[in-house]
Amino acid sequence: MIYFTKIINNNLLKNYIINYKKIKFKNFEFCAQKILSRLLIKKCICNNFDLKYKDIIFEKYFTGKPFIKNYSYIYYNMSHTNSAIICSLNNSPVGIDIEKIRNLNNLIFDKYFYDREKKYVMKSGGLKNKNKKFFEIFTKKEAYIKYFGEWDFLDFSHVNIFKINKNIKFLNFEICDFSVSVCFKNKDFNKNIFNISQKKLIEFGVNNA
Repeated sequence: MIYFTKIINNNLLKNYIINYKKIKFKNFEFCAQKILSRLLIKKCICNNFDLKYKDIIFEKYFTGKPFIKNYSYIYYNMSHTNSAIICSLNNSPVGIDIEKIRNLNNLIFDKYFYDREKKYVMKSGGLKNKNKKFFEIFTKKEAYIKYFGEWDFLDFSHVNIFKINKNIKFLNFEICDFSVSVCFKNKDFNKNIFNISQKKLIEFGVNNA
């Protein structure tokens, strides 16, 4: 399943970060993304498992892929970008990525996209559709790398979306001008999407502070 929150840079969020997290920040946007991402995955886990907020401790494998200490059977992944965060929960490994749809990055397109990926983007029609297809491929590549958690071993130049093992599945969708891709293996992946408001997420954090 998938949980999504749109970030609104307002006083409520700033007060939560300052008063409850006791954090002084130089880059408010990045700080907010990081803190709310952890809140979102904790809320997601608390809603679906018999775990308390304080029981959820984040750790990382040597590859950099995160996991929940003492609860290795819970598979999750999260992503954040400007003004949005998203996470996915599954009963087997999962990777997720979110990007705001904007003009495609020609440097990344030319350097990291394979010929077939480039054709898929370029034949999609007008500029708006090209941008959408670019970020569909972009987020699929990111989600695939995050599925394995091997940032040190894989990069865009090693991932051709059209030559992925057939057992690996992708889900791509758009939400609030963002492109989201999920990478998973099991056929029974829960594709339900839950939209959690920033206000409810902060309330969850305050109540568990």
